[in-house]
Amino acid sequence: MTRTIYLGGYVYQNDSLQMLSHEEGRIRKKGDSSYVYDYYIKDHLGNTRMVLTDEEQTDAYPVASLETSTLNNEKIYYNIPDDGSTRVNKNTVAGYPTDSYTDPNDYIHRLSGSGTKVGTSITLKVMAGDSYHIRANSWYRLNGVSPGTPVNPLTSIIAALAGGLAEAGGWKNTSAYLQSSGILDPAVTDLLNSQTGSSGKPKAYVNWLLLDEQYRYAGGGYEQVGDNEEFKTHIKTGLTVNKNGYLYIYVSNETPNVDVFFDNVQVSHVRGPLLEETHYYPFGLTMAGISSKAAGKLENRFKYNEGTERTTDLDLNWDETYFRSYDAQIGRFHQVDPLADFFEGISPYVYVENNPILYNDPYGLSKISDNTLPEVVVTSVRHKKPSLTPSAPTSLPNAAPLALVPKGSTSTPQPAQSGSLHTVTVTPRVNISSLGTSADIATRLINSGRINFDQIHSAPSNPRFANDLANADDNIRDVAAGRQMRTSEYGDARGSMVTIDPRLVRMLDRLSQEYTLEISEIAGGDHSANSRHYSGIAIDVVRIGGRPVNSKNPHYRALMQRARALGATEVIGPGSKGHGTHVHIALPR
Repeated sequence: MTRTIYLGGYVYQNDSLQMLSHEEGRIRKKGDSSYVYDYYIKDHLGNTRMVLTDEEQTDAYPVASLETSTLNNEKIYYNIPDDGSTRVNKNTVAGYPTDSYTDPNDYIHRLSGSGTKVGTSITLKVMAGDSYHIRANSWYRLNGVSPGTPVNPLTSIIAALAGGLAEAGGWKNTSAYLQSSGILDPAVTDLLNSQTGSSGKPKAYVNWLLLDEQYRYAGGGYEQVGDNEEFKTHIKTGLTVNKNGYLYIYVSNETPNVDVFFDNVQVSHVRGPLLEETHYYPFGLTMAGISSKAAGKLENRFKYNEGTERTTDLDLNWDETYFRSYDAQIGRFHQVDPLADFFEGISPYVYVENNPILYNDPYGLSKISDNTLPEVVVTSVRHKKPSLTPSAPTSLPNAAPLALVPKGSTSTPQPAQSGSLHTVTVTPRVNISSLGTSADIATRLINSGRINFDQIHSAPSNPRFANDLANADDNIRDVAAGRQMRTSEYGDARGSMVTIDPRLVRMLDRLSQEYTLEISEIAGGDHSANSRHYSGIAIDVVRIGGRPVNSKNPHYRALMQRARALGATEVIGPGSKGHGTHVHIALPR
C-alpha cells in the first residue's frame, strides 16, 4: 500500500519526500538526499511529452571477472553462463597469458561454435542521447588448424537476449514469449549479417545491439578478436544511443573447431538528459508501445490534460482534475459536469466536447483552448445542525462530499448526500466555451485574429460619421478595457453608451474557435429604434471564412444554425429583406 501526501508543491510517498514542483517541472530527490531539476516539455495543450533532467549520471557496472568470490554479485548485472565447460580455470588452458586486471584472476569463459556460443552479456534500458563504454579481453590459440565453418548462433543469442529484455523491460513481455514469437529474430539477424572479419581468425566478437521499443534493429556493432595468441583488450568508448529502447552487449564465438576465451567484460552507461518520452492517443490514453522511461527514475505522473495527475491505484489510470476524474480509456469523465447547466445539449460526461485536438480541460469544468488558467471562486456555507432538544449542544458531524451548483443555475443547492452540512456554489467566470471575464475574452478575441472587427461603418447616413468611435473595432476595444460601448452619432440611439451582454462575448468566443469572421457592427451603426444592437446583444457578420456574406457563401447557413444552437433567437441572413450581404445574430433580451 502506498500513501501519498501533498503539501503545497511537495509530494511525499510513505512519508518520504519524492519531489517538489516548480514552474517548469519538478525538483527530484535522489537516493543520496541531493536534489536535481527535471523539466517538462509540453505540447500546445500542455500535455507533457518529455521529461528532461540536468542530472549527470554514469552507471559503472562492476567487471564480470567470473571469480568465485564475486560471481554472485556479478550475476545481478550480467547474464553469466557458469557451467563447468564454459567457466574454466585459466590454469587448464595451455599458453593463456598473465592478466592482472583483477586480483585474483583465475576464471575465464571458453566459447565455441560447437558448445556455448554466447558468453557474458548485459541488457540495459537506454534512452536517446545516452552513451556507453565497453571493455573486454579475448584470446585464442589455433594450434595449427584453420577456423571451420561458423555455426549460426541465432538461437543462443535469442535465448540470452530474451531473458535480459524481460527484466530490463519491466516484464512487459516474458522470456518465453520473446523466444517463441520470433519478434527478436529480424534484429539479431541484421546484426549477424553485418559481421565481417578476417577469414584467418575465428568468427568471435565483442558485440553490441540496439533495439527500439518494438524490438526492431536500431543499430549496433562488433569488434573481432585479435590474431592468433594475441591477448587483446577491446575498448570501445563513447558509443551513442540514437533511439529509446534496449542495448544488448555480449561476447560470442561461432567457430566450432577453435575455442576462444573471454574475460573481464565491463560496461559503463552514461545517462543522457532524457528521462521520459510519452505519446498519447487523441483522448489521452498513453501509446505504451512507443513511449519510454529511463530505468530507475521517478515516473512523472503529471502527463495529459495540461499535466493532470494520473492515478494508477488499482490499475484504474484515471486523471484527477480538480473537480472530476477523467478516464482516458473511454474519453469520458466519471462524474457529472458541475457546470452542466451552461452546456445544454452536451453530455455532462463528455470530455472537451469530443475535440481533444484543440482543447483541454484541466479543471474538469469547461474546455480551454488557449491554456489560460481559469479562475473559479468557491464559496462554502456551513449550516448548523439544529439540536434535538433545547438543552442539547449543537454538533457538527463529519462533512459529507460537497455539492457543486453553477452560478445562475435554477437548481436549488443540495447536499451531496443525506446528512451533509455543506453546500458549495461555484461562481466561475464562465462563458459558453471557456472561462474569463468579458474583458478577458474580448482581449483574447482581439489577439487571436480569428475575428476581424471593422474600423469603419459600412453605410453611415453621413460620411463624416464613418469613423465615430463606435465602429466594431472601437466597441470590442472598449469591452477589453472594461468600458461601455458607444453607439453612433446617427441613427435612433445616437450618442448612447451600451454595456455588452456577457453572453454575446461568450458566443463570439465560441464562434471564433470554429469560424474566421468579419464583424461590421456591434453597438454602432444605424438600426431600427428597438434594435438589439442598442442592448449589447447583437452583431452583424459580413465575411465568413474570408468570403463575403451572400447567397453564394457556402458557410452562412452553417453559421446561422450554429448561432441558434448557441442561444441566438434572432438570426437573419441572405434571403431575407435587408440582409443579403450580412448575417444578423442577436440573443434574447
